[in-house]
Amino acid sequence: MALKEYFRKPAVSYCYIYGSNSFSEWVYTFKSLFLPKMMIREDATLLYEQKICTLTGADFSHATGSGRMALYSILKALNFDSKDEILIPAYTCVVVPNAVLYAGLKPVYVDVDMKNFVTNLSYIRPKITINTKVIYLQNTFGIETDLTDIVEYASQLGLWIIVDAAHGPIISDQAKNVIRRYKKSVYFFSTDRSKYINTILGGFLITNNDELYKTITSINQQLNTLSKNRIIKLKVNFLIEYFFTLPLIFWFGDLILAIFKKIRLRVAFLDEKLTRMPENYPVRISNFQSEIGLRQLDRIGRNKTYRGEMVEIYERFIGWQSLSDHTKNTNKDFLRYSFVVKNRKDLPSDFTKMFSNAFWFSSPFQGREKDFCEIFYAAGSCPNSEYLADHIVNLPTHERINKKIVTDFLIKNGKLLRENLAID
Repeated sequence: MALKEYFRKPAVSYCYIYGSNSFSEWVYTFKSLFLPKMMIREDATLLYEQKICTLTGADFSHATGSGRMALYSILKALNFDSKDEILIPAYTCVVVPNAVLYAGLKPVYVDVDMKNFVTNLSYIRPKITINTKVIYLQNTFGIETDLTDIVEYASQLGLWIIVDAAHGPIISDQAKNVIRRYKKSVYFFSTDRSKYINTILGGFLITNNDELYKTITSINQQLNTLSKNRIIKLKVNFLIEYFFTLPLIFWFGDLILAIFKKIRLRVAFLDEKLTRMPENYPVRISNFQSEIGLRQLDRIGRNKTYRGEMVEIYERFIGWQSLSDHTKNTNKDFLRYSFVVKNRKDLPSDFTKMFSNAFWFSSPFQGREKDFCEIFYAAGSCPNSEYLADHIVNLPTHERINKKIVTDFLIKNGKLLRENLAID
């Protein structure tokens, strides 16, 4: 009976990955698999970094093997002492405190706001000590932390600001202003399968601090890139995953991809459970990934516009934004449209059939479900983050989402969703 229910075909099923990639990128990847020297430029990564600077307004950018590796590179370049502390929102991915531990530093956790899922100065101030060196901020689900007061506060104390923009948005007026105004600031991004733009694996950082940039590039010049075999696997991953995540196919494609992962054909950095740095960490991004990145950046305007339109549709029927403090958030092109419910069991039937991974960040440290003491988190110290992990719902905004189908679903189920919102 369970198997029969699993294969009961929905009209569509939306996967959370590969939503920003185009068929032309699939064709390019297919060609590069057989003609790598002809299809992949030797200076692709340099061109990618230059384009990132052009789009973000940053003086310097540096592409990395992943977002978490960008963070690790930043922390190593800053060369702090082992007693030094970095303030981190508790509601994050576990690879963030892992990277802090790999760099030999101490993570100190701050809570987040229940309505917009990001931290603010009221949570930060009480955790500052003489050992604090960095305020780490996260744009959760693409919602930007308002940095106006935080930058001023950090400048008074001489602290670094590291902004985790792994969830996007890639182009932000606030980011441009912060890195221009505050020399001790750096942003980093992730470009893996689930993010705003997708190079399968990857990340990059931007800054206007020339000393930091020079130190990072000096350190990372000594790193290895992915092996030739892993790059071939990356290409095969792209070719297979792109198709099996299409909305009309994904209802059974997720089973195919689960088997693909089970037999270890899926390329990923699997260090979520590791508090000691694994071998071959970090690595440099490959020229193939940079070629995909360049093509993704060419489509960034279309990507942003579509995500913004999807947010408007969700908001029209669910209305979480109107209940939240987003008045200072000029960007509405979120990675996910997120809201908090009283009980996930009361969501409409077929909700999780239509939207896969709708409960993303179902742990205060996504990727780790227990033993939080290993990353120096004390249970109960950040109650908002712990509540969100059990009550968050988030919906994809990427270009594969059919606006009419989702609108029809929300016309039918919007009232039920609104009644389930966890409103104070």
